[in-house]
Amino acid sequence: MNFNPDTIIQINSALESINLIVVGEVHGVVENTEVIKDLVEIIGIKNVGFIGVEYPKILEKDISLLPKNKKEFLSNHLVKLLLEDGRCSEAHIKLFEFLNENGIKTVCLDSSLANWNERDRGMYQNLINIKNKLLDKKQKVIVVTGNLHARKEKFTLENAEYIPFASHLGKHLNIQLIYQTGYFYNKGMQKFPKGQDSEVQLKKAGDMEFLFYLTKATPTKKVKGEKVKLTGIVL
Repeated sequence: MNFNPDTIIQINSALESINLIVVGEVHGVVENTEVIKDLVEIIGIKNVGFIGVEYPKILEKDISLLPKNKKEFLSNHLVKLLLEDGRCSEAHIKLFEFLNENGIKTVCLDSSLANWNERDRGMYQNLINIKNKLLDKKQKVIVVTGNLHARKEKFTLENAEYIPFASHLGKHLNIQLIYQTGYFYNKGMQKFPKGQDSEVQLKKAGDMEFLFYLTKATPTKKVKGEKVKLTGIVL
């Protein structure tokens, strides 16, 4: 996947005044990793401070050693859980290898707290603690989370109030990935409802907020003979 010239211009323009990008994804889509790699290349490898991911902190060292410890990494019980909810896959491992090869650190931000709001607050605090240690304050930081965690405002779902990770942040570039068609894997194969747009494009949705439309979604995992669910709610 490659961003078109207009998209690159919009992203670079937005990044002139800020150094934090939050990407909201639906877990379990191969193209998510391609978007992150493309963002790194647009920004420039030397200009990226680190990539933040929604993984338990304990996995950080193991990720930094990929690919030489790939077999042990995949056998880790925590990684197996991430493989099942779509946060990890072969595509993610290739992304981590690319980052490692280019000297870009992957930082694990998940606070692992049981309460949703406390967990997101913990992710925010973990990010700020690490970001404040960057020697080059001009370097850009990319954080990848599930799209609910990437929302900029609190929201209500099933009569419960949620205060997402991104709502704690100050000014940042917020990119929500929108999938026009295809499938994702999150504890089972699920199908996206067909969208209306037919090309990859970036659309402005607000101040420093963009929607990035992808033409297709390839699931990170396929299970032969498994019944596919049609989803109307993207989590």
